[in-house]
Amino acid sequence: MTSSGPWKRKLFNGLAQIILQSTKEAGEVTLKATAKGLKPAVLKVKTTAVQARPSVD
Repeated sequence: MTSSGPWKRKLFNGLAQIILQSTKEAGEVTLKATAKGLKPAVLKVKTTAVQARPSVD
């Protein structure tokens, strides 16, 4: 499991934005969110391995 770095707060018009970086391996991403006055939420996303697209260096 690869953990994220230190938490940083940024809001966009009152909404949160999550950016994930790929390790290019299949697996599951779990996002947990908590806030005072709201019930906790969990989002799980399953990822699959795919063939890499060609790139230009």
